[in-house]
Amino acid sequence: AFYRALLTRRIVRIIEDSLAESQSFEKRTRLLFQGGESAQADVVIASAQVAFLQQASNAAELEAKLANQELASFWTREVADTLSLVDLPEETPPAPEAEASQTAPFLKRLEFNLLDAQRRGFQADVRRARSALLPQLGAAFQYGIDSTAVRISDRGYAAFVNLTIPIFDWNKARAATEQARLRTQQVESARAISERTFSKEYQGALTRVKQLSGQISLTRQQAKLAGEDLRLSRIRYEGGEGSALEVVTAQNQLAQARSNYYTTMANYLNARADLEV
Repeated sequence: AFYRALLTRRIVRIIEDSLAESQSFEKRTRLLFQGGESAQADVVIASAQVAFLQQASNAAELEAKLANQELASFWTREVADTLSLVDLPEETPPAPEAEASQTAPFLKRLEFNLLDAQRRGFQADVRRARSALLPQLGAAFQYGIDSTAVRISDRGYAAFVNLTIPIFDWNKARAATEQARLRTQQVESARAISERTFSKEYQGALTRVKQLSGQISLTRQQAKLAGEDLRLSRIRYEGGEGSALEVVTAQNQLAQARSNYYTTMANYLNARADLEV
């Protein structure tokens, strides 16, 4: 939610910049049309681009407000208040850390400690339930004075041996043993499922970090080239060598390239956070 809020705010600024550029170009085409240096079709194309970006700006502002409310809902009921957030960095974010030396670092999660403790507890229950199936032999020895007066000659000894053989409780003991054994298997199955799930999430986050890290420089270069293309398109148009459609296309490409750059950066930072978790 945090990076979504940052990204939507950045996209709003990108569209606003593109809208300002389109409005400037529309104004320029109207002046050229009034001077007889451009066709009316150029004014229509520029005006259509301004209308399109105005609609896109409204949609982006709505998305930014919803993202702000989603983020604020984690700690306050006043979700409509605009949060003060740091912006996405302009410079290249830190490179991915070296891959963990362990083959499965996610096994350190507390969930596995809990599952292991539950498994050991159920295994103890199995052993305790099995013990109820076995005969129980007990012995006791007593020594003291068997008299109403304290006389050494009235000393007494007693020894007791107790043998308990389970007969009528046999089915009950077997059922308790089977129940504890099934609970142990259930915990082992849950642990195996957790291992596969966390392994998938860990490898997915690791793959996204590596892939998106290489895309950041590529999308930044695309944004620079799109900006240069827009500049040259306007020069060609004002020199009578290009069309208004080329300028509008260059404007759209620049907005899309800048949006792709910041989207990739936000996705990269989000993937890094997922990997740390």
